Amino acid sequence: MRLRKGFALMIIAGVLGFQLRVILPRGGGTDWFWPFINYPMYSAAHYAGEAVRPRELRIVPCEPGRPARPVDWHLLRIPKFRYRAVVRTLVSDGPRTLSMPDTAVVARLSRLIREHVPGNYCTAELWGRTFVLPLSAASLDPPWHRIKSWRLATEPAETTGRAP
Repeated sequence: MRLRKGFALMIIAGVLGFQLRVILPRGGGTDWFWPFINYPMYSAAHYAGEAVRPRELRIVPCEPGRPARPVDWHLLRIPKFRYRAVVRTLVSDGPRTLSMPDTAVVARLSRLIREHVPGNYCTAELWGRTFVLPLSAASLDPPWHRIKSWRLATEPAETTGRAP
């Protein structure tokens, strides 16, 4: 009887240990913010007839002929909520400045790309597509379309005003 209880205790401890491994931060501590886990049960509900509009940020290399590279929060090494806030700001910038979003957001994005993405990138683009629920076979893969495009800052801004 004692052996069965010990075995059951080890199984329970193992399951809880694996759950703890998923919950706790890995590496730099920016992947997860415990206890806020990205489980589907915490996601917002979507209803029939509703349009779901995923967005994707892409950067285009300065060298012609090279494909654009998708950029996500992992690549930029920022929390997911901050990445979503940047994309939301770029989308909600509105028609008043279709070609140039908020300069502070663009400057921050340029800095993050320079610091964390190897290579030379000149242009950032915001892409999107629309799914209308319920999904039918025809709407499973709607085409992506470019929403906005702008040049990235290539040099960091001078902040001290002193000569080197």
